[in-house]
Amino acid sequence: MERGDIIVYDDSCVTIETSKRRSKKRLFKLFKRLLLLFLLICMVALLIKFFPIIKGLFEKNSGSDNLTNEPNNEVNNPSNEGNGNSTTVEIPEGNIKIEALGKFEYISINESGCEFDFSSEFSPTTLNQIYEKYGNEAPVVLITHSSIKECYSDGVSYSTNDYFYSDKKCVGDIGLLVCEELNSLGINAIHLNELYASGGILNSKAEYEKSLSEALVKYPSISYVFNISRGVKIEDDLTMKKGTISVDGAEHAQLSFTSGTSWDTASQNQTRNVLFAFDFANFVNQKQDCFVFENKISRFALSQNVAPTSLNIDIGTYANSYEEASRSGKLLAMLFYEYIMEKSKVS
Repeated sequence: MERGDIIVYDDSCVTIETSKRRSKKRLFKLFKRLLLLFLLICMVALLIKFFPIIKGLFEKNSGSDNLTNEPNNEVNNPSNEGNGNSTTVEIPEGNIKIEALGKFEYISINESGCEFDFSSEFSPTTLNQIYEKYGNEAPVVLITHSSIKECYSDGVSYSTNDYFYSDKKCVGDIGLLVCEELNSLGINAIHLNELYASGGILNSKAEYEKSLSEALVKYPSISYVFNISRGVKIEDDLTMKKGTISVDGAEHAQLSFTSGTSWDTASQNQTRNVLFAFDFANFVNQKQDCFVFENKISRFALSQNVAPTSLNIDIGTYANSYEEASRSGKLLAMLFYEYIMEKSKVS
């Protein structure tokens, strides 16, 4: 055979074999694309469902320009200042009516894995014990807010474009009202009026706990910490339901108590918080039926793992008006005063 001759092979003995490794790579890529598509669909569905809450969280403290559409309780619901009932208010076009259902019946919820013994009588720290040890000017109650700008609707309707946070008529103002009322009754109280992490969620817990710890070190006489907020619950059809009790002809927002644990264990202090929450709720509801409509034991610590007796208190929900919530703040202070005075007589 010469060097320039063409060599011809018989292709009958040549076979082409598909790479199994290449097929697996294609299947894996297809699986990843389908998984990403599924996750994207789930995220879109969740965003649609929780849009009002998410919108409020991101816009709650973005500046005064975002407060131009705050709920105006006096204009939208002029009858609120009287007895809290609204019969002639016209609901703006596009708004969703808030369903006023009267009072919600009292329920207790244990979301933790802990069991508690409620058979023994609870003995709270009394004013005499505090004032004898620290003096008559010593602070007894610390009012805090983990999210100070939470606000309220007009109590009649709301829009998905509403802001759930405001600089005015918010839980910070309710906390100040509770603080002033306690002081007027002879229970020395301090209001911790701070905004954490610029109103954002990230780092707010750490900043709140730091501020709380500093206050407790500065004022060792503090024996009760009330973290005041308001709830929010939107049904699947975007409606809201409002609970109120009537006191002397005026509507008051109902309260919700929450105590923290450590999942399936509870420290001595956490146990005391739970016992106090249920004892105080029982006293309150004997005075005003269903004023506390929910008493929840959470599986989370809720920044309550500190020395004083701590309790998270929701004064109404976004469905309530600011007027309904402010009345409840005053009533809460009065009933806590009565509770401490009565327990002091027993001890």
